[in-house]
Amino acid sequence: MKKLLFPILLLLLAGIAWASDPIKPLLTFLPDLHGNPEILEETNDHVHIRMADSCYYDIHMTQDTIVVIQTACAPICSSCVRVYNKEWELLHQLSPTVSGIFPEAEYRDGRVYWTDNTAMYLDEEERQRMK
Repeated sequence: MKKLLFPILLLLLAGIAWASDPIKPLLTFLPDLHGNPEILEETNDHVHIRMADSCYYDIHMTQDTIVVIQTACAPICSSCVRVYNKEWELLHQLSPTVSGIFPEAEYRDGRVYWTDNTAMYLDEEERQRMK
């Protein structure tokens, strides 16, 4: 939680500079983030940032909200999703619709989609019992 709080606070400051290109102000704070942030993909409404070898942030801007997906892979990927308003006030913390130990989130077409990666953690016998 603490690891997510610092980057979010920095992004909150960037929210003040919200403009016609909302992603640009966010990127100015990357050098202040812990780790070695690297932008892997950037558009006008999305940025994919690698914070470490196994930690990623996906930030999606919509007209009214900011969707932040934090994914850690060690070695199986698992995500948490938070939705903020333009002032970076937390609106929702999203959870997968089906419970699993390792839920991974993906944002596409304006929605969050979940994949349960739990089966990747199990051996073949345990996977067969889950079916």
